[in-house]
Amino acid sequence: MSNPAMIQYLLQTTAWPQTSQHITLHETHISWVILTGSHAYKIKKPVNLGFVDFSTLAKRQHYCQEEVIRNRRFGSTIYLGVVPVRRQGDSYNMDGDGEIVDYAVKMRQFADHDLLLTRLQNHAFEAAWLDELATTLAHSHDQAQPHHAGDAAVRLDQHMQDCLTTLMPHMPEAVQWHQQWQQRMAQLAPVLQQRQQASMVRCCHGDYHLGNLTLINDHPQAFDCIEFNDELATIDTMNDAAFLFMDLLAHQRPDLAMRFISRYLEQSGDDQGAGTLRLFAAYRAAVRAKVSILQTGTANAKTQHYCALMEQLLNEAPRPPQLIAIGGYSGSGKSHLALRGCGPMQAVIVRSDALRRRLHRQFPHLERYGEAMNARTRDAVMQAARQLLAARWSVILDATFLTDEWRQRARNIATEQGAGYQLIWLDTPPETQLQRIRQRRGDVSEADEAILRQQWQQFTPPPPDQALFWPDSNRWPDRLPDAV
Repeated sequence: MSNPAMIQYLLQTTAWPQTSQHITLHETHISWVILTGSHAYKIKKPVNLGFVDFSTLAKRQHYCQEEVIRNRRFGSTIYLGVVPVRRQGDSYNMDGDGEIVDYAVKMRQFADHDLLLTRLQNHAFEAAWLDELATTLAHSHDQAQPHHAGDAAVRLDQHMQDCLTTLMPHMPEAVQWHQQWQQRMAQLAPVLQQRQQASMVRCCHGDYHLGNLTLINDHPQAFDCIEFNDELATIDTMNDAAFLFMDLLAHQRPDLAMRFISRYLEQSGDDQGAGTLRLFAAYRAAVRAKVSILQTGTANAKTQHYCALMEQLLNEAPRPPQLIAIGGYSGSGKSHLALRGCGPMQAVIVRSDALRRRLHRQFPHLERYGEAMNARTRDAVMQAARQLLAARWSVILDATFLTDEWRQRARNIATEQGAGYQLIWLDTPPETQLQRIRQRRGDVSEADEAILRQQWQQFTPPPPDQALFWPDSNRWPDRLPDAV
């Protein structure tokens, strides 16, 4: 089917006297996006597909405005505003003279190679981008309006049933997946309902994956959130974060997936929500499997890949979780080693320095490294570990663990939760620790040289039989000793 006269005209260079670029069109089932080189103009198709209704001019104007407002909530500077599409005789223009015949979302155009999906595929991906995204996403969730009406758990179950119904004619195993889903929903439905009552169901991005993340001025930004259907966008905040988590797993990058979710939990403080993460990620994998069938009309390698991931996520962790405590003096490289280990261990990182910073915002009258703040920080670290282990996630604790009492508390929590326990002591040279402390800029840890020297004077490493002494913060141990 040919495009309407308005779109055909806007694809001519004569419609854009301010640019000499070649005009191109990107089309989806619900929109046309006209690319002019410097800007992109997104025009919504006059369709009513049930889940989206752009059938009138007034509705298209409304949803254009909603798209700008909602995407800006996620820190996006891509969205510049809404402009009218006008007609003069047989010609059309953006925000000029003539009768208004439609509306367009005006955006900054970005290069395809700056999509984070493309960056990952081209091995040009910076893991630190995930820290920025986790912070922005957690902040946007915190600012979003809670929704208590309806039952988000029921809506989730309905959406998953739709996915499985699409899969069943093509994948006989879908009957078994349906049973696994029902079992997990029976276990977690009360938890999901409690989370909705606790204001964890909010207006979210709804489509937060690698294909909707790009670089703008070397910083990652999200775009293309769901603005056209409140039911699809009003979800549990962990469901929103689970999409990118699943997407990174699907691209065989568990290290990036665990880094992202670790930072998100760190920023949101939603450690209790970790027990729902696998369920939400399984749902997101099922959505991708369904879309792959709808695109091709049959099951393919992509369908099977997402279904295998869905099945893996629906099952409980096959082994007991592990609690890995990484100790050492400030500047020894604990945080660096934790990032090396989160992928192979499939573990959530809990950073004491990040929790200390969050606690200091709550208790600004306490000295940041005083004994009262130290005690609160230790309690927060142990509480996070307890909640994550209870949700059957392995945990890497990134803290100094300078005292026998602190190390014993970690061991006790592991025992309490039926988890294995291992202490890794980073045995780096003092001069290396000093050098790293002096070179820190904008680090989450604010321990300075004076604090490091105080640690040397007051504390000694654990006995050799209680820890794995490890000299290299750039390399995770090939094999940990049998966990206690």
